[in-house]
Amino acid sequence: MIERCDPIIAEWVDREVGEHARRHGWTHKAMAETRSGIRIVIGLQDDPGAPIKATDVTLLGGIDLPVRRILDVLAEMRLLDDDRTPAVKTWFAQRAAELPAPMRDELGI
Repeated sequence: MIERCDPIIAEWVDREVGEHARRHGWTHKAMAETRSGIRIVIGLQDDPGAPIKATDVTLLGGIDLPVRRILDVLAEMRLLDDDRTPAVKTWFAQRAAELPAPMRDELGI
């Protein structure tokens, strides 16, 4: 999967991850895993250069890649589409589910 990442984009990713890692004192392993994760998601894109959905990045946790770090770097690179539902919205929906619709709608505002 990593090989599918365009070499020019891969070079940019390597540079950006390296700079971010140095600023934040990451280990070599953390930097390498973050680079690999970003290359994977970029390599899987149908439209290279388009923003990457955060929900797609979270799947990388299944192969033990550092999701939070990948999300942080993608956001810094302006390549992140954070399509996750904020926790407060999920919490509210659960708590308000049994309220009458007009009350739930009013509280939702």
